[in-house]
Amino acid sequence: MILSHHGKHEWGSPILPETPEAPLITTEVAIVLAVAVVAVIGIVGYLVIKKRK
Repeated sequence: MILSHHGKHEWGSPILPETPEAPLITTEVAIVLAVAVVAVIGIVGYLVIKKRK
């Protein structure tokens, strides 16, 4: 399941998913990455504002 979590060969998956849970993992990975990006942007913004004061 780990190798097929991208879901499609075009998306970088070396194998296609064989379990019904694979699309859910793809969705979870996308959500976690989006939250991480927002968190990093927030931290960087906070540090920039703090440095200007």
